[in-house]
Amino acid sequence: SYLLAYSGGYVLFDAGYRPDTLEASLTEEGVSPAEVTHIFLTHGHGDHLGGLGLFPTAQILAMTAEVDLIKEETEGAFAVDRCLKDGEVFAFDEVEVEVVAAPGHTTGNTMYRVDNVLLMGDTAIVTADGSIEPVAEKRSEKPEEAASTLRAMAEQLSPEQIEWLVPAHSSGIQGLDA
Repeated sequence: SYLLAYSGGYVLFDAGYRPDTLEASLTEEGVSPAEVTHIFLTHGHGDHLGGLGLFPTAQILAMTAEVDLIKEETEGAFAVDRCLKDGEVFAFDEVEVEVVAAPGHTTGNTMYRVDNVLLMGDTAIVTADGSIEPVAEKRSEKPEEAASTLRAMAEQLSPEQIEWLVPAHSSGIQGLDA
């Protein structure tokens, strides 16, 4: 999970796996769950939804293709409040959040460009040698599409746009050399 502060509260990217861990991290940062106004989900797997119950007033946002998966993974406890579109941009004070469709891991898998940081969710991982690769084939619905998405992303991004690549399940990496 990643947190963005703005004048109206906080924006959360994914809600983690363990609610107690997420709540402890927020407390450590001096943030009350009630201050979180938006939760942008990268996809509908349970390890990105676990803490949703901490935020009863936050707006949940995800791609339309993830709506059913989120409902299934949460046993109907949570629903998407707003469906996102590829290329859509949200402004939180001076910070822009751009929705970037990245199908493959799941049908509606999404990345978010937050100014010059690309939050990649499960689109990719950083390997031990410092390269970027798609997540393991056994973890993706369509591994070939996931790899194709990653290749297309590498061709389209420029160092002026992105300074950091930040996957969900590995450390981030500075620059686009990976």
